[in-house]
Amino acid sequence: MTGYSPGWLSLNFRDFTGISLRAFRAKITCCQALWQIVSTDKPIKSIALEAGYEPLYFSKLFHQIFDTPPSSLRKLLCQPLS
Repeated sequence: MTGYSPGWLSLNFRDFTGISLRAFRAKITCCQALWQIVSTDKPIKSIALEAGYEPLYFSKLFHQIFDTPPSSLRKLLCQPLS
């Protein structure tokens, strides 16, 4: 597609951004999932599967990125304002 090898792209992406393509994809995917977690009542399991991850792995990855599990973040951010 671009004429560059995957290895070249991966190495240069890491050099330029400081993170790997895999980590970048995980962050983007979790940010998109975060939007669904707080703006819908879809089960987190369904959101994980739609994002392309097994639910258990998704929860671990999400926790790694946001420092809290998706279910806890949903409870925290979806509380009614008092």
